[in-house]
Amino acid sequence: MKRLRHATTFLVLFLLVTIQPELLQGQSADRQHIFLPIVRRDSTITSAFGLEMSQISDNHGLPLVISSQTKWVRRNGLKWKDIERTKGNFTWDVSPIKQLEQEMIRAAAHDLNLILIVRGNPDWAVAPHTAECAPINEQHFARYAAFMAELVKRYSVPPYNVRYWEIGNEPDAAINNNLYPFGCWGVEGDPYYGGAITAKC
Repeated sequence: MKRLRHATTFLVLFLLVTIQPELLQGQSADRQHIFLPIVRRDSTITSAFGLEMSQISDNHGLPLVISSQTKWVRRNGLKWKDIERTKGNFTWDVSPIKQLEQEMIRAAAHDLNLILIVRGNPDWAVAPHTAECAPINEQHFARYAAFMAELVKRYSVPPYNVRYWEIGNEPDAAINNNLYPFGCWGVEGDPYYGGAITAKC
């Protein structure tokens, strides 16, 4: 019923904007046209376009992003191990985090919707895996949840205003000992390729 109402409303509006004015006014006039979908200037609709930046800064293209009216920026940059290298101890005053915080401030200042990716698990959280990029051990899920809660508490307010988070970049990547920017929850030989442990997390 709701679909029928919407279809009827659309049809009435379509007829109103396409009917010949001379039929309404009894005089000659040019036919009026409207083309769908409608493209407007000075629209208040927020752009849906986005991109990923390796660094949110002027020398990495921020002026071009702003001039293009792009509103979404994905940043693969926050590593858990940079903040909680020792279990239960948060250290925010480290170079990679301080730099990233400045990027968050820039994004907020230009009204960009920042999607911040969290990856880079600390060694104690992935044991018995010894790889640089590996899934979190199930016994540390609660610790990870506490860490994420601290991130949201710290960065969801001014001057950072981060509202969108991504848990691991490409989590289906296999466990590896390279410094790849992935999630690395893929367990080769596992029937679900690590999907079960990922779902639990």
